[in-house]
Amino acid sequence: MDGKVASGSGTDGAARHARWLLVVALTVQFLVSLDMSVVNVALPDIRSGL
Repeated sequence: MDGKVASGSGTDGAARHARWLLVVALTVQFLVSLDMSVVNVALPDIRSGL
């Protein structure tokens, strides 16, 4: 043993994957919230048109 330590390149890929997963999850959550807001604002007008 000469004291060299192998780098953990596997953890870099896992961290990158987790970061993209977080970005996608937050984007989906934002779009769902935006959709709910639009529906709640438009609902009275839709109801009166029926």
